[in-house]
Amino acid sequence: MIGQSITADGQSLTVIGIMPAGFKLFEETIDVWVPKVYETNEIAPQSIERGAIYLAVFGRLKSGVSLEQARAALNLTNERYQQAYSGNSDAPNGMGMGSLQEFLVGDIRSTLLLLLGAVVFVLLISCANVANLLLGRVTARQKEIAVRKALGATFGRLMRQTLTESVLLSVIGGAFGLLLAFIGLKLVVGQLGSEVIPRANEIKLDGWILIFTLVASVLTGVVFGVAPALFQARTNENESLKKGGRGDSGSRRRHRLHQGLVISEVALTLVLLIGAGILIRSFLHLRNLNTGLDSRGVLTMQIALPTTRYANPGQQIAFYDQLLEKVKSLPGVTAAGTTTRLHLDEPGLTVRFFPEGQVDLGNQNPRARIRVVSPQYFETLGIPLVQGRMFNERDTATGPLVMLINESMARRSFPNQNPVGKKITYTTDRLVCEVVGVIRNAKSSLIETQSPEEIYVPYQQRSAPGMTLVVRGNTADPLSLSPEVRRQVEAVDKEQPVGKIRTMDQVIAATLSQPRFTSMLLLIFAAVALVLASIGIYGVMSYSVTERTKEFGILMAVGAQQRDVLKIVLRQGLILIAIGVGVGLLAIIPLRRVLLSQVFGISATDPLTIVTVSLMLMTVALLACYIPALRATRVDPLDALRHE
Repeated sequence: MIGQSITADGQSLTVIGIMPAGFKLFEETIDVWVPKVYETNEIAPQSIERGAIYLAVFGRLKSGVSLEQARAALNLTNERYQQAYSGNSDAPNGMGMGSLQEFLVGDIRSTLLLLLGAVVFVLLISCANVANLLLGRVTARQKEIAVRKALGATFGRLMRQTLTESVLLSVIGGAFGLLLAFIGLKLVVGQLGSEVIPRANEIKLDGWILIFTLVASVLTGVVFGVAPALFQARTNENESLKKGGRGDSGSRRRHRLHQGLVISEVALTLVLLIGAGILIRSFLHLRNLNTGLDSRGVLTMQIALPTTRYANPGQQIAFYDQLLEKVKSLPGVTAAGTTTRLHLDEPGLTVRFFPEGQVDLGNQNPRARIRVVSPQYFETLGIPLVQGRMFNERDTATGPLVMLINESMARRSFPNQNPVGKKITYTTDRLVCEVVGVIRNAKSSLIETQSPEEIYVPYQQRSAPGMTLVVRGNTADPLSLSPEVRRQVEAVDKEQPVGKIRTMDQVIAATLSQPRFTSMLLLIFAAVALVLASIGIYGVMSYSVTERTKEFGILMAVGAQQRDVLKIVLRQGLILIAIGVGVGLLAIIPLRRVLLSQVFGISATDPLTIVTVSLMLMTVALLACYIPALRATRVDPLDALRHE
């Protein structure tokens, strides 16, 4: 390809180099890079006064220069710029600076840290279960340990033996974890996270992951094997041998540790469940949110006219006029329109303005989002008119300048007034437009808490080479209209490509991808934690019932009923569960801070979610206690006493 020519954006370009296949920056759809050549109008004084806010600048810091030092130097440039153009009402505040890594992963960073915290919680719950199991084994092996110590086994040797067992279990668990990670990686990252995680295709299990897994497995095996090892090494061999190998059922320290681990499991599980519950409620709120538009049956595609062939506004307007007429005449199409910024896909550019009857405050003037649209854009997306009229055939380049505004702008700029017929001035170009109508608020982003002020102007009066075509059809699958719509584009200009062909439902789904990804993964972790906690509670209660077999036998021998024994065991479990829930509820305040950036439309400490999740956890935990308690009621008093 080197030296060959291709046509792109209406220009003949010579290929001078090939980038590596894995090179990506910002978007994965970039296939061609061309040099930036500044036009005369871009470096004219009036353009500089307005600010070149459409450019991103990349620079590599010199060796030994920190980002903070570079930012301080840039601030001096900002100050000089603001002083030189202090009279310009629309000049930007200045240039910002940040690291490229933060820019690329900034939106997902908090999500990944949240999920990492969930992973740590699940790991701690798993380790608590292992520690409980090892403590149970210590009790069962007390006679064996006593014999070993009597024969000369040292403290270090016994400690080594127990730690070896716990580390071996952890390493085996880590190996199975790697296997599950390998199986689940394509599902979680490839299918769920490809739209959310930057450079998701580069995520894989490599040597560093293997090293991390090995280190984490060994450390957890050591840390959570120490307590059982200490109990085992400190066993009094004389007492153990006197008791015939039966463990000391009254060991308060061991019981307290068992109970502490159960309480920790319940608390950690509750935190995960509450976090997952709040994120799921937030996601459902976003999914069911009233967007102010009707996305059913709408097809969208982007068109960018090359300025080499469509240099003046008249050519751009003529292209879109012809295209809209052809698309509207297609069978199955009920409406079609264009916009520079599609709702729920792009928020829109902003301009400063001041309404008629108000003082021009320069840089202090309020800002509003602006969209350039065709007359049928609102009908295509189902955005209704509230007052006045829509754009019509009279709103041309030679007619009076007009605009539509949304309800938010009408309410804030013209309180208790009829905005239709009022004038609004753009402070950028000093254009004065008449408000001819007010339309219903429509969301530009699902996470907006309040609808911003928005201005709409007809594309015949403010043309733009790049527009998004929106088409409403009466078919269940809007994508079926795509081939015919593309043919109409080619009928107007056979060299004009289209891009980003999506349904409006797909546009909305893309905005929900990150909250859906986060809530789904956290729900998986919370479910795993709930299962592990239930197993841990069951194990501890089962162990307790086994140790108290003689006690239950005596109680039943002297007249206690099965329900009395059942109450004793359930009461013991309920106390541990209640304490664990209480400890977990104390973590709501720090949890709220973590979830603030992830939750939309509901409180990060939603009471309904907290109460529901707490009751659910207590119910599941009580069921885990009920099975050992039921076994305790079936103890035969004679067998229990004879065994003792």
